[in-house]
Amino acid sequence: MTKFLEAVHLGNRLLKNKNQVEVVSRLNNLSKRLRNDRKTTSEKEIPLIFACLQSIITNTLGYKAYDTQLLAGYYLQKSKVVELKTGEGKTLASIFPVLVNVLMGRVCHIVTVNDYLAQRDQEWARPVGSLLQISTGLIQSGSSLSHRAKAYAKDITYMNTSEVGFDQMRDTLCLSSLDQVQSSLDYVLIDEIDSVLIDSARTPLLLSGQSRTETQLAFVADELSRCLKLGEDFEVNSKQKDVFLTPSGLSVLEHLLGIRDLYEAGNNPWISRILNSLRARLFFNQNIDYMIRNKEIILLDQISGRALPGRRWSEGLHQAVEAKEGLPVRDEPEVIASTTYQNVFSSYRNVCGMSGTVSQAADEFDRLYGLSVVLLPTNRPSMTSETPALVYQSELNKCRGIVAECRLTQLQDQSPILIATLDIERSELISELFAYNDISHQLLNARPERAFLEAEVVSQAGRKNIVTVSTNMAGRGTDILLGGNSQACLKTLQRSTFLNAPSFELARVEIYPYSRVRHLAPTTNNKDMSISNGFLRKVWRLSKQPFLTCSCQLSLSIPLLSLSCAEREFVRKAGGLYVLSSEKSDSARVDQQLVGRTGRQGDPGKFRFVLSLEDKILKQAGLYGLPILSSPSESSNSRVLANLFSQAQDRVESLFSSVRQQTFKDQTILNYYKSQMLSDRQSVVWHRLAAKWTLLVYAENKADIIPERTWLLHDSRRTITYQWYSQDMCDYLEKTLLLNLLDASWRSFQEIFLSLKKGLVWKTWGRKDLLTSYIEASQQYLSYQANQYKKDVSLCLD
Repeated sequence: MTKFLEAVHLGNRLLKNKNQVEVVSRLNNLSKRLRNDRKTTSEKEIPLIFACLQSIITNTLGYKAYDTQLLAGYYLQKSKVVELKTGEGKTLASIFPVLVNVLMGRVCHIVTVNDYLAQRDQEWARPVGSLLQISTGLIQSGSSLSHRAKAYAKDITYMNTSEVGFDQMRDTLCLSSLDQVQSSLDYVLIDEIDSVLIDSARTPLLLSGQSRTETQLAFVADELSRCLKLGEDFEVNSKQKDVFLTPSGLSVLEHLLGIRDLYEAGNNPWISRILNSLRARLFFNQNIDYMIRNKEIILLDQISGRALPGRRWSEGLHQAVEAKEGLPVRDEPEVIASTTYQNVFSSYRNVCGMSGTVSQAADEFDRLYGLSVVLLPTNRPSMTSETPALVYQSELNKCRGIVAECRLTQLQDQSPILIATLDIERSELISELFAYNDISHQLLNARPERAFLEAEVVSQAGRKNIVTVSTNMAGRGTDILLGGNSQACLKTLQRSTFLNAPSFELARVEIYPYSRVRHLAPTTNNKDMSISNGFLRKVWRLSKQPFLTCSCQLSLSIPLLSLSCAEREFVRKAGGLYVLSSEKSDSARVDQQLVGRTGRQGDPGKFRFVLSLEDKILKQAGLYGLPILSSPSESSNSRVLANLFSQAQDRVESLFSSVRQQTFKDQTILNYYKSQMLSDRQSVVWHRLAAKWTLLVYAENKADIIPERTWLLHDSRRTITYQWYSQDMCDYLEKTLLLNLLDASWRSFQEIFLSLKKGLVWKTWGRKDLLTSYIEASQQYLSYQANQYKKDVSLCLD
């Protein structure tokens, strides 16, 4: 890629004496040539386009892209997956390929892991888009359908991953093409692509309809499950979080329910309910997998630690957890559509993405998605030092060891410390131990009162002597700057000071660039400056004004930046941010994301695991009979013990990888049938005479399935109906009826399809390949469902 960079630098030299108007004009000319002859001119013109964009972005936003970011943009433009380490500037790198694709005439979507990042990135890129007359749209979780349609009509649309999936599902259920919001699916750039397509591949997106279950049965199932004994009445598979009833367990349940055969038709719902109750008690824990807020179960993202309000487990599991916790059991909504991220993004013609840890999943990206991974070097060499892991006997002693390690660090060098946990429960336990030992700290987890301050807490986690306890940092999207973030610091000050002044306008606050105040940094090197003591009085005298005056902005921004500069130098000399991870996660990639929180852009940093022999990863891997340490309260940094955790993580990753591959195979089969259904459905949506078209397509055997009188009656009734209603109204009523029948038929098929495999496991044991039986059974049921649909159409029109 030396040639590409040389060509870009040559372009920069050619544009050096050009003003912005001339650069934009040159870019517009290149865009016209690209649209007219995309194949032959793209490779020649791309470097010059990158040079033009770099000049415009530098002049508009004040940032000049590094060579690493230019290379990332180049590979993303060619639909590759790029590994760009945390802190290397993915937001700036992403704007190049998106703008190039827009200049080629493509509609582009940028997908992030949450609403906050989508809004931040859209606001950041908007000035460049405005200058180039490229429109940008933003979709948030609460956006209306009309707003979504307008946003999708823009050249570039920013949104989070789940919104893309739900919009896609809603579009497949629309009764009119005018109600569909998504436009062209040309090009998508996925931030944290390994988190989306690998870690979340097993999690389906479900679109729910009206309720259809009896909620009280969940409490009965919960009571029945408590009568069963582990090892005698049921067996468990901890790795896959599954439960199996033994013959003894079946006998106990049949006796308690007073029925002869639990598997007999009509009794099957009891099986799934009782198994879900057992799974809820054994594998799903409060403050780890979910939390309770206002008597409601709120799911927790196992990767990022974020709360997922509005999400529910499917197939009765959510009701089982509610019953276990003694909460009101809500109706189980009927699933009217479902999909996976694998399916959602396979709909795009061009897919690319980036993350700091994708190289470890390169084989899986190639095997499942046909995407190649490119590993790029960091702009500056990493200076992060990883010290050997500390291993304790018990969970409690591990948490005490973390407190002791933090106290020692504070006494030695006062460097900032970030303690990362995998769940709320552990973060709060460590926080309580800090409070008990009088160690000042800040806590960040999924609880609403904590999550509200997320960006602010993370942005200040790099200040000296600051201790931050947080659940998993994956996808947080806020840089931890050594010395703190002066802009976020000023926002904190404004909010605390002007809390009772709703007319205060944050947008009028100007933060002066570091280059203008760096010479003031030495003046604060030997001063312990406090934000409240140093600046609060200056703001308070102006608190009655609706906005900060320019003089007040200057008096605030320069000292704050000076303080940040001074603290930055102090923290650098102290060794940088010290990250302590309290447990290994299910994936080494997630751990690497955490390592990437320190040592950014050549800054020093330190990282260490603090583990215990009671950690969940060892149980997931099925490792029991572990060694007993000589002193339970003391740690060991034995390489043998550290390797034990690495082996456990490898086992769990291998298991989840096989599950993802199986999910992908199952989805491939389902998608084949779904594509046929959607093709027929779209034809009905777009066809004017919907009923007649449907009959023609589905009535291969008209004599047997759709009587000829149906045709005659249908034509005669339309003629009579036209006298009372308009033709458009008749077309709409027919279309609505037929689409509702088709949707109901597909939901029925999908429900059977998803449950087929479980029923086939025992029938095919030792006789036939399970996948072959799966496909054969699916085909048989699809044929039955198609015939049933024809009969339904006939009855409705008869």
